[in-house]
Amino acid sequence: MQADAFGSLSKKIIIIGTIIMLLGVAFLNWLILNTSAITTAVLVSLVWVIAVMMIVITSYLDELSQELKGIYTEQTEEVRMMRAEMNLFRYDFNRLFSAPIKNTAAVKKKKRR
Repeated sequence: MQADAFGSLSKKIIIIGTIIMLLGVAFLNWLILNTSAITTAVLVSLVWVIAVMMIVITSYLDELSQELKGIYTEQTEEVRMMRAEMNLFRYDFNRLFSAPIKNTAAVKKKKRR
């Protein structure tokens, strides 16, 4: 995973999420000052697992978003090409069927003479 593949929204989510998790750890430590170190360590590790999972999920969704943008761009280009081909077909059919139609009555008169 490349760091430059992240979009700006994902960067904001990761930064804000990390700050919130750090504040959560600080708040939990302040809240449970009188409890044992093991309980504090378990709660802190739980908060950090949540933070890491949030970062991993965000980066995965960002990669998925980048992939979908690429697919959309590719499909848009294919649609443009198909429209161009259809315009060429329409031009060819217009030339084919827009030939002047001869007056059949005038043709019959010429044949009689």
